Amino acid sequence: MLQRKRCTPHSTTHKRMRLFAIFMALIASGSASAAVTIYGGPTYNSSTGSGYLNGNAFALSGTAIGAAEKRSATNYKGYRAVRWDASGTSAMEMGSVGVNPNDDGWVVPRAVNVFGAAVGEADKWVFFTGVGSRAVRWNSAGVATELGTLGTSNSGFTNAYAYGINSAGVAVGSCEEWQNDLNKGTRAVRWNAATTSPIPMAVPNDDATGVALYCNALSINDAGITIGTAQRNIGTTYNGRRVVRWDASGAVATELGSLGSGTHGFSDAYPFAFNNVGTAVGQASKFVNGTALSSCAVRWEASSTAAEELQSLGANANGSSNSKANAINNSGVIVGSAERYDVTGNDLGLRATRWNAGDTAVTELSPLGTDTLGRTTSEAYSINDSGFAVGYANRYKETGQFVGQHAVVWDPAGTAIDLNDLIDPTSGWTVLRSARSISADNWVTGVGRFNPGGGLSAYDRPFLLQVPEPTAIALALLLVPLTRRRTAAPT
Repeated sequence: MLQRKRCTPHSTTHKRMRLFAIFMALIASGSASAAVTIYGGPTYNSSTGSGYLNGNAFALSGTAIGAAEKRSATNYKGYRAVRWDASGTSAMEMGSVGVNPNDDGWVVPRAVNVFGAAVGEADKWVFFTGVGSRAVRWNSAGVATELGTLGTSNSGFTNAYAYGINSAGVAVGSCEEWQNDLNKGTRAVRWNAATTSPIPMAVPNDDATGVALYCNALSINDAGITIGTAQRNIGTTYNGRRVVRWDASGAVATELGSLGSGTHGFSDAYPFAFNNVGTAVGQASKFVNGTALSSCAVRWEASSTAAEELQSLGANANGSSNSKANAINNSGVIVGSAERYDVTGNDLGLRATRWNAGDTAVTELSPLGTDTLGRTTSEAYSINDSGFAVGYANRYKETGQFVGQHAVVWDPAGTAIDLNDLIDPTSGWTVLRSARSISADNWVTGVGRFNPGGGLSAYDRPFLLQVPEPTAIALALLLVPLTRRRTAAPT
């Protein structure tokens, strides 16, 4: 289990001497450079109350694609799909399929592929009438294409969502199925890259009335295998949510296992990530003697249907624990979070965690200090194939005083690097709060607090930056003033 040691004057001096040696070597080789450049997402003007706030994005090589909250004259206008890159040009709002005349609407990408194509959903409006959500595919230029549905009501209403896309451009999601103005349930579907017509996928089971149960395809890998969920009924009684795996044709649906069930057969599980090998990870309710005891991180191997429980970081006095697997890379390394408990069952906070390929043992990723009682909070959201993971961690001074929530990258050894330590303290970014996505070449997206100056107020803004190689990280840590790293706090 990896622990971050409290920094002592001796260890600080030793670290700075080591960094200085690296720094001198880089100068000798001509490789010394300034702090890491941060590329901001869409902007907000507090004077006019217009622009974009908050947001989240997927990281590609030098590009970010995501969504941000739109405001106009301080009025909330919903979320919009946005993209920006490292060229320094302004962020652009991507296309939609029908924001209403008042400029209200919901347009959100849910997944991107390595070529910059994205899928998600957008509200559709016919004049001032909302007719539901539609699945959308965006090309690499941000142009939106509405994907087809499985019918609509007589008034044109239906809902469809796209949640996953692979490198070939095949998208998966769900559509409501309508027949003779009757809603027949929600089906998992796929849209091939060259078409907009939905292809219904196999339904694991139907309820006693013949209505297709809620069934949703969440992710598709490059082999065409799809993972998702389906509602399970016993007769007409809801019996929980099951994880489902579809073959490449979409014609065979296999229900995957859970961690036990309640007294009436109820169980619940959800997959959060899926890799190209076909391994899925997520969370499942754990039942002991028919009683739900914990929410556990789980793995479903490609060659099996069993839910494999991943270890947590202890349990409370009742034997209950909480953990979640958020992401898996193509080597099978998993990251997520687990509640940490001491030997007497006291809760010490949610911790970022890693599980290695083929192993259930948990490793706690290094935090950014703790309070005087050993408590802190952190979580890892994404990991690339090189083993670098991103998320957030609460930062504390050496005295145990809370500084704030900071965006973090963990190296393959599990050591935490505060992203705030890598950027220029005069850049306008007062604190990077959370990192949500990392690309194959270490481009990272997240959200931070940005102060534009000029009398305008600070606001939450998405960011894009590239984490350098380890020697360059050491250089940045040496060049950024220690006063910034020790005293930075949210504003």
